[in-house]
Amino acid sequence: PWVRKAAIGAVGTRGEHLSIESKQAVLRNIYYPILRSDPDPLIRAASARDLKRIHDSKTIDRVMQFLATEKDEYVQTYLLESLAFLIRKKGDSLNPFDTSEASFKRLVDILLEKAHPREGLEDSYVGLRVNSINAIGEILWPDERILPALREFIVKDPDPSVQEAAMQKVFEAHPD
Repeated sequence: PWVRKAAIGAVGTRGEHLSIESKQAVLRNIYYPILRSDPDPLIRAASARDLKRIHDSKTIDRVMQFLATEKDEYVQTYLLESLAFLIRKKGDSLNPFDTSEASFKRLVDILLEKAHPREGLEDSYVGLRVNSINAIGEILWPDERILPALREFIVKDPDPSVQEAAMQKVFEAHPD
């Protein structure tokens, strides 16, 4: 599996040099099929992580679809890392008017759900939660649930990494 993981990473390193048609071909023929059906979570995680290097205008929606079905927290962590990057990259061009209100609400719902702690999961799950908070914090338009949720993580969350991520995103959103 390590050779396959390295090969996936090697494809991703060329992402900025590919045309949009080539990126779409890589997504359609390599990354998405791996994320959909590869039995090895290490390989799925490598593909998930590289979505921030090779992506197109529909990648955010695809990441949300994969998050809805992916069971492995390790893979989810890297899907969320890529999602935070993609939201940051789109910046002001990503807003509720790009897509349906329901799709925007679903994005926020997924991020908030993944950011909250769940019973019985080991410490590695903290990375998934921090990446969720990072993605939430990259959303530049208002959703009445985001700021209160971030403040709640700062005050009530038992994990200092989660508290720090939430505090950083609140500061970035409201530097004054």
